[in-house]
Amino acid sequence: NTRIADLIFVLDYLEIIQNNDDIFWKQVDLTQVGVMGHSFGGGTAIGVSIKDTRFIACIALDGWLEPIEESLINQGMNSPFLFIGRSKWDEPLNYENLDKLIANSTAPAEKLLLEGTQHFDYADIPHFTSVSSKIGLSGSIPSSELLDTMNTRIISFFGEYLQKD
Repeated sequence: NTRIADLIFVLDYLEIIQNNDDIFWKQVDLTQVGVMGHSFGGGTAIGVSIKDTRFIACIALDGWLEPIEESLINQGMNSPFLFIGRSKWDEPLNYENLDKLIANSTAPAEKLLLEGTQHFDYADIPHFTSVSSKIGLSGSIPSSELLDTMNTRIISFFGEYLQKD
């Protein structure tokens, strides 16, 4: 809830800045805001998208749904949602919550599970050093292949749901 409140605070503050005729922020379209996060940040992105309709598209990269309140999971997403993650979590509750969230959603919602990935493949470190694979933090999928898949899907998703005609 604290992380969700932080994101809402930032968007509220940006709206205030825009109303004060700030030249830079006037150029930013705050009616087309997407949110994306990895792990706990993915759960935060989901939660804020449910609680605040100004966040109109959401991506979770191997998002951690266990901390999300059950009432929010049961409410589902009213904005387009894309989950990209590894094929299996150690704790099945994460994907049980994800499946329930998707089933309860009224907006387009997609779960893309990528074989050969681990949790930290969706963060930066495995793409800068091979050490992460040597200590078991990243999977077998080549970094360039994973980055190409993620970049293509993220850009396509936000392009579809955030860009105006």
